[in-house]
Amino acid sequence: MIRLLLSWLYRRLYPAGEALRASEARYADLFARVPDGVYETLPDGTVVAANPALVRMLGYASEEDMKAAGGAARLYVNPELREQARRQLESEGEIRNTELELYRKDGGVVTVLENAHVVRDRRGRVQSFQGTLTDITDRKAVLVEVQRARDAALEASRLKTQFLANVSHELRTPLNGVLAMAQVLGESTLPREQQECVTTIEHSASFLLDLINDILDFASIEAGKLRLEDGIFRIRDLVEETAAVVAPRAAAAGLTILTDIDPALPELVRGDGSRLRQVLHNLAVNAVKFTAEGEVVLWARVDATMPNGVRFEVRDTGIGIASEAQELIFEPFSQADGSTRRRFGGTGLGLAIARQIATNMKGRLTVDSRQGGGATFSCVVPLPPAPGCRVAPARKLAGLCGKRVLVIEPRDGVRELIGEWLRRWGAEPGLYTSAGEELDCAGAHLVVADEAEAERCRHLAAGGAPLVILAPPRAADRNGALCVNRPVRELSLLDALLRAGAEKVKDPEPEPLAKLAQAVGPKRRAIAGRRVLAAEDNPVNQLVIRKLTERLGYTIDVVGSGREAIDAVSRGGYSVVLMDCQMPEMDGFEATAAIRALPDGFGAVPIVAVTAHALPGDREQCLARGMDDYLTKPILMDDLARLLERWIAAREAPGLGRQNP
Repeated sequence: MIRLLLSWLYRRLYPAGEALRASEARYADLFARVPDGVYETLPDGTVVAANPALVRMLGYASEEDMKAAGGAARLYVNPELREQARRQLESEGEIRNTELELYRKDGGVVTVLENAHVVRDRRGRVQSFQGTLTDITDRKAVLVEVQRARDAALEASRLKTQFLANVSHELRTPLNGVLAMAQVLGESTLPREQQECVTTIEHSASFLLDLINDILDFASIEAGKLRLEDGIFRIRDLVEETAAVVAPRAAAAGLTILTDIDPALPELVRGDGSRLRQVLHNLAVNAVKFTAEGEVVLWARVDATMPNGVRFEVRDTGIGIASEAQELIFEPFSQADGSTRRRFGGTGLGLAIARQIATNMKGRLTVDSRQGGGATFSCVVPLPPAPGCRVAPARKLAGLCGKRVLVIEPRDGVRELIGEWLRRWGAEPGLYTSAGEELDCAGAHLVVADEAEAERCRHLAAGGAPLVILAPPRAADRNGALCVNRPVRELSLLDALLRAGAEKVKDPEPEPLAKLAQAVGPKRRAIAGRRVLAAEDNPVNQLVIRKLTERLGYTIDVVGSGREAIDAVSRGGYSVVLMDCQMPEMDGFEATAAIRALPDGFGAVPIVAVTAHALPGDREQCLARGMDDYLTKPILMDDLARLLERWIAAREAPGLGRQNP
């Protein structure tokens, strides 16, 4: 009882001492339990205190064992860092998150982050240093591995890009000869059987080129280098030209390809027409591939789900897609199932690329389909009207309003679409599958007929109703009737109907070859005498560029090296130089620089890079090295024709120097 009473009196008389002891006990417990190393050292490095975590971190048996081993200076792998830390503590009072390495007792090294402050007496003199050490050895090792993995990934990406560039170049070079020579043969007069062989070669080479382009585009997307450009284009041209490009594949498969453009769309819009054309091309090719019979339809409509939205749809009557596979098909290298890939082939990249382009354009690409019921792919993207462009209000056309037009067309989709166009123009359509049906010809003003039905419709034309024939591509007007090539374009049909209705064709048109000569005569006279220089070391490519250029009506000289190109340009007389980039002795870039340095204005000649390098950045590199334009191999005749005409016109226009048109 007396002992309890004395204890109570002590606590009442000395409460501060009790609290102090309790506080010291708490901090001693914290010092012992904290997972980071905690220390206190004198300015000379003598260890005053080290908690159990620090003792374990440095591999000692106890705090006394660590103190007995010597001062703190011996722990530093780099003693200079300890001196820097001491000076910073004395001058600034603290250090924060300083990374350093310390020796363990067994000679191993541990990496730590140090945080410390200085303790001073009342006179400001340094008494000790107190701080914490956090072991980051494992974290550091992980970061090193991550950095090593990152470097390895970057190197692998670089090697992959280089590999793709080399593969692209090596594939495009021989493909240039195959595709270009097929084009030249296709323009010549050949027996029907040989013409079919040439067409097959051309289609196969084009398919191979598509595969190469898909692989390169996918590599660009993976590298985050997919570029979008802002330009002005016509939606109608985009849709109809895509259909025209895909039409030969569709015709070979016995399919009909149709296009329809909403008249409520603006005539001109802003956006990346080239990339959007790629999306539609991929969707259309995909539709043709998976459709055995029926039709493929390309639509363009106003879409109200987003500002300035335009909906492009590609609808087919093919095998369809099961609901569980409708997202899988947008994954790279994927198709709905393995048997589909074995049957239809392909890389499985087309839809993945199309969706990524649509996403980058702030749009979306979706599919609506069912197994065996065809598929409709919808691409919705924002395409604001071009500056100053307004939507023309729909109106009836005076030349067709109220006129009765007979349409004899065996393909249901084409027949119904033409009927819709005619009603849109104000005409009254009469739709028939064949001329063998009982035709209601009363009051017919015009007749639109499939080529196979044309002869049976001649009596209608003889009776005063002009005839417009729907024929395969490159057909010429014949026997007093106007021809519209398939796939039928809305404005082409409208133009033919208005011409046929305005006046009856009195005299037969010239034979196709004579008509072609008349059409191209002025153009050939305009380019006659224009000389082109081509620098190309590959014999096959030399033959290709010579044949294509001469076919277009130009005079061409071909040299085999950059040095020969410089000598030729220095003699003058060339309108354009087609420069291969990769040549021995002196490449195209070095030759271009030397040509630009020529005196007396010879260096101002337009120089076009003609190269099999087609990766992102290749075009920019050519322009940055002094070239004016860029043409990839394989060379297509239409692309070469447009390029030469553009640069010759730019060079000869008054006041225009060397510049990009």
